[in-house]
Formats: sequence, C-alpha cells, structure tokens
Amino acid sequence: VLGASCMTETPLTPVGRLDAMTKRIEAMKKAVQMIREPLAKFYDALDPQQKERFAAIGAPRRAAAGRANSTKELNGLCGRQTENFATPPVQRIEETIKPTEQQKSAFDELKKVSTTAAKDLEASCPAETAKTVTERLDMAAKRLDALASALAMVRPALSDFYNSLTDEQKARFNVIGSGAPKTHT
Repeated sequence: VLGASCMTETPLTPVGRLDAMTKRIEAMKKAVQMIREPLAKFYDALDPQQKERFAAIGAPRRAAAGRANSTKELNGLCGRQTENFATPPVQRIEETIKPTEQQKSAFDELKKVSTTAAKDLEASCPAETAKTVTERLDMAAKRLDALASALAMVRPALSDFYNSLTDEQKARFNVIGSGAPKTHT
C-alpha cells in the first residue's frame, strides 16, 4: 500500500505536490488501519515483560537521534511541525510570487485557510505520551487524519491562487519546495 503511493517523479506544480502528499497520507492511513487489529492482537497476547521489551524496541535509536520522549518535548515537536505547515510557506510564496492587487484576495484566502489548517493540526498534537504500542499507533492515525484534513482544507485555496497567477509567477511558484534550483527573473 505504501509502495504504491510512492511517486516516481516529483509533480511540477504546488497543487500537484499537494495532491501527491495527500495520496501518500491516505496510503499511510490505510496501512495503519490494516495493521491496527493484528498488532493489537499480538500485543495483547504478550506478557508484561514481553510488552516492556516490545515497547523498548527502537528506544536507543530514538534517543540517539534526539527524538522526544516526554509529553512536553512531543508537544513542542508537534507544535513546530504545525507552525511549519502555514507560516513559512506563505511567507516564501509572498516573497517569491509578489502577488498583484488582483491576486491579493486569493492569496489572503490561502493565508487564512492555511492558518486555520495549522490550528486544526495543532489541536491534533498529543496531550500525553502513549504508553502502549497500540496507543502510539492510534495517535499516529489521529495525526494522519488531521494532516489529511488540513491538506483537503488548503487545496481549493491553493488551486484558486495558483490559477490566478501569470505564467511567469507560476514558473517561480513551481520551484518553491520542489528541490529545483531557484530562478530569478
């Protein structure tokens, strides 16, 4: 399921990249649904010591990578990811595209929707650290649902704004976040 959602090429347009992210997140949601029940059955069959050892799998790697384990650190990480969803992309778009007065209302709508989506994403941040593997999986599913909703919320505004741009502006916009070198005209 996950392999089938992988792109062979990066889409050229921001709307295409958003659609590709949506496809990938939907595949991840489906994968989580597929493994949830078998994982829960397996986990429930373990004795307490086995559950403890199972929970420890990956802990040294997570610690070495500096990944958060406490609720405060998890919320901080989640919050930073949420902030990155709206503010920096909108700032980069404005700096790169320089919307005209005629494009301003579509751009303002994109900013408004992005801010709302970011707030919804922030609300999906975990309030506490999951104690079991199934709780972690459920938290991941909740976060994926929030990401999918945020992308669905932003897509119409992004599409409207993108369609309002000139060909030159679209060319500059297509380069933002694509990994391609920036061009200046």
